[in-house]
Amino acid sequence: MDAKVLFVDDEQNVLDSINRMLYSEEYEVALASSGASALRFLAGNPVQVIVSDMRMPEMNGVEFLKQSRSLCPDAIRMVLSGQADTGSVMDSINYGGIWRFIAKPWNDDDMKLTIRNAVDLYEKETQRKQLLVELKDKNEQLKVLNESLEKKVRERTMFISEENRLLGMIIGGADAEIIAREACKTVGILVGKDDVFICKTFGNKGIYNHLNLSPSDEIKHLAALSDKETWRGGGYYSVPLFNAEYMMGRLVFSSAFDDAKETLNGIRRNIAPIVAIAFSMDKIATGL
Repeated sequence: MDAKVLFVDDEQNVLDSINRMLYSEEYEVALASSGASALRFLAGNPVQVIVSDMRMPEMNGVEFLKQSRSLCPDAIRMVLSGQADTGSVMDSINYGGIWRFIAKPWNDDDMKLTIRNAVDLYEKETQRKQLLVELKDKNEQLKVLNESLEKKVRERTMFISEENRLLGMIIGGADAEIIAREACKTVGILVGKDDVFICKTFGNKGIYNHLNLSPSDEIKHLAALSDKETWRGGGYYSVPLFNAEYMMGRLVFSSAFDDAKETLNGIRRNIAPIVAIAFSMDKIATGL
C-alpha cells in the first residue's frame, strides 16, 4: 500500500511548494489549508504521516495534532514552523504526539529524507504491532495446548492408576460388585457426574452405582443393550463390557463432559476391561 502524507498549512504557496517537491515521490500527497478542513479529511481518509504548520488561524498546529490523534492514532506527526517558539514546540511534542520538528525554510533533500524516514517508521511500527498480535495469539494457542496436554496427562495417569488399583482388588479377591462400584466412582470423577451405572448381564443381573442411586428407565434400557458397540444418545454413553467374546455387562454414564473422545477412549481402554474381568471371574466362581 502506497503511503499517504497529509500537509496542513494556511499558506497556499507553502502547499504548492510541497506538492511540487514531492511530485516524483512514491507517496499520495494530500493538502489542507486549515486544521478544520484537515480533520474533515482525516475522518474518511486515514494517513500514515501528518505534517502541520504550527501557527494557523482559528486552530493552531498543536490543537489540530491533538485532535488528529483520535482519527489517526498511529500516524507519524511532524511540525512545520518558521517561528522560534520553544513553548509551542514543546506543547506539540507533549500533547500532539510529535515525532519531529521541521524548520522553515526547509531543505528539499532533508524534507524528502525526513518524510521517507517517517513512512519507514510507520511501516515498522505497524509490522511490530502485527507481530505482537500474532505473538499474543500464538501464546494463547500454546497456553490452550499446554492445558489440554496437561489435562490428558492427568487423565491418562489417573486411568493407569485406577486400572492398577482395580486389578489389585481383583488379585486380592475383592467382590465383583465392590469393583463395579469403585469403577463407577472413578468414571463419575472423570465425567463430573454421579449418574454412572454398571450393569451385570448374567446371574442376578444387578445394576450398580457407587452412591446407590436408582437408575432411570432410560438407563435400564441402555444397560440392557446386547450389541458389541458403544452406544451414544439421549445424553448418555453405553459401553459394552466384554471379556474375550463374552458379554459381561454394560457401563452407562452421562456424556455431558469436555474432551468426550479422549475420556471415552480411556474408559473403554482401562476401566471397562477390568470390570469385565471381575465379572468373568465372578461368573466362573458362581458356576453361572
